[in-house]
Amino acid sequence: MKRRFLGILTAAAMTLSAMPFTVSAEDTSSIAESCDFNSDGKVDGEDIYLITQRYLEIATQRTDIIADQSVRDKVDSNADIDKDGYIDMNDVLALGEILAESHSVGDVNFDGEVDAVDASMVLTYYTLISVDEEHMATADDYGIIFLGDYDKDGYINASDASDILCCYVSASVDK
Repeated sequence: MKRRFLGILTAAAMTLSAMPFTVSAEDTSSIAESCDFNSDGKVDGEDIYLITQRYLEIATQRTDIIADQSVRDKVDSNADIDKDGYIDMNDVLALGEILAESHSVGDVNFDGEVDAVDASMVLTYYTLISVDEEHMATADDYGIIFLGDYDKDGYINASDASDILCCYVSASVDK
């Protein structure tokens, strides 16, 4: 079940990345500012993860998944990105798409650089989903899901990690 959810999310993210999500540059900036749910000064995979956790709380009628009430309140106030009146997986995908548009493919940790750390994260993710059917998505996984398919073949695998590493090496040599 957990692997199926992660697979469905990955497929949906890849499908959404092929579809236009129309948000103006001004709206994108506003959304990015309001979606720093954990108040760490950046919008990244951790913030996407918090939307999924809040969605899980709502869907299961629980309030114990997100420990900090102020974070829950911030998600409730700002996570309905598609403005349909609900916090759901469409909002996860919308935020992922916004982040994918503002970061380079391969920059899975959202630090502004495609480097060996990103390649390592993609390879680790691929290894985990290949051998662990119970793997639950973590905050790091969302960057990989949205930016890790470097060759755009619809799969996140060792080839993507290799391509990211080659990109990093090439950029390092060109400096």
